[in-house]
Amino acid sequence: MADATAKINTSRRSRLDQFTQAANLWFLKRCDTLLNIGIVCVVVLVVVDGFLLYGYLHPKKRATKAVQTKRPPEPPVPIDDGVHQLLEQLQVKDKPAEKRLCETPGCLWLQDYLEASRRSVEPCDNFYEHVCGKRSRPLLLDSQRRLESAVATSLLETIENEPQPNASLFLERCLHRETVSEMTRHKRETVQVVTSVLGDAVKDLQTALRRQALWARQALALRVGRWMSGVSVAEGQLNDTAARESLRRLKEVGVAAMASSSEREQLDQSIFSWQWCLV
Repeated sequence: MADATAKINTSRRSRLDQFTQAANLWFLKRCDTLLNIGIVCVVVLVVVDGFLLYGYLHPKKRATKAVQTKRPPEPPVPIDDGVHQLLEQLQVKDKPAEKRLCETPGCLWLQDYLEASRRSVEPCDNFYEHVCGKRSRPLLLDSQRRLESAVATSLLETIENEPQPNASLFLERCLHRETVSEMTRHKRETVQVVTSVLGDAVKDLQTALRRQALWARQALALRVGRWMSGVSVAEGQLNDTAARESLRRLKEVGVAAMASSSEREQLDQSIFSWQWCLV
């Protein structure tokens, strides 16, 4: 009886061991399969993420390079009452081919720097001498001369290149700015620049007179005086009586601004002493 019971227990144990081994083998196989699937998924995700990251960053890098190559070098803006910005506005927008390189604001700025600097002196030894050692007259005079020359050229281009029988109507519209919108684009740009600069000159002149700053009065009176001279040059090119009368009225604006000064003699002297700049 005892032997039979022992055999039964041994048989049960052997079957249990076989079942346990089979279960362990099945579990190990399933674990290996899941592990392989997980490794494959991780590799696929890494590859996909790599392609996505490359596709996202590569166009950005190309666009950045393109923007950097197209951006032109910008010269530093000198403190000369925005003359270079006004020169940019006074360039004829309809004729870009006629704008020569040496007439651009950047080239003019570089010309000023090269003419005024004394490169034989090191900047660390004497910075002022290095930058301004060869300048024989104030920088403001050169800038104002170029500005007024550009204004006079702009006025004469409008008269000489586009002769019209209704020149008096054109100049009347210049004096009445509410009708400027009816003009063509080229004329409108020219008139707006000319009238706005003249208005700013008179306004700045009156402000300087109130402050009683002699050097500012001389510089601003010089500007208005050149304006009057530029208008006089344009006036001499016209035969139309009404047009000449309109230009005369425009010139009287500058005369009235200077006549309000208690230092009129000094202002007149500063104007006549620099008339050679208009040559």
